Amino acid sequence: MKDFGAGQSKSAPFVIRSNDILFECPKCAKNLVVDQDAEGLTVSCPQCGTEVIVPPKPSVVPVPQPVCQPRTVAPPSPPPRPEVQPHATQSTQVQTQYIDTAVLHSRLTMLSMQLKELQHQRASLIARMMVHVDEVNRILEQLGGLQGVENETHREWSHIREKITTAKQAGDGK
Repeated sequence: MKDFGAGQSKSAPFVIRSNDILFECPKCAKNLVVDQDAEGLTVSCPQCGTEVIVPPKPSVVPVPQPVCQPRTVAPPSPPPRPEVQPHATQSTQVQTQYIDTAVLHSRLTMLSMQLKELQHQRASLIARMMVHVDEVNRILEQLGGLQGVENETHREWSHIREKITTAKQAGDGK
């Protein structure tokens, strides 16, 4: 993973290649850059150590130039007024909706990949746990066997001790 941001030397300019993915750590907001081959994998943030799933590389979607830039956090737009709106305003709304839809599709793709990675991690943990469960069951069987042998040994010990006590009493009684 390439380190991008505050710790970057001013003498060595940082270059992001076309096959790199640029994204932020969700915890500390540090900019991270990885090769596109790492898409969907989990990486550690070099600043805070948070495990981050590399999002998919945004696909280049041909988007007509909007009159206004799309808002990253937009409040719900009011319903259109019944009065007739000029053609340019309607075109801008369609363009903005197209951009918003593209962003939502990109986010949906990223979430889908995150879910797949989380399911893979869950399956891996369950498999590791099952290995340990099997080992615990084997140990419990061994402990049960040892308990049976220990019980038998106690019975024999008590029986022999009883014989010795009886023999001693019989010898004292003569």
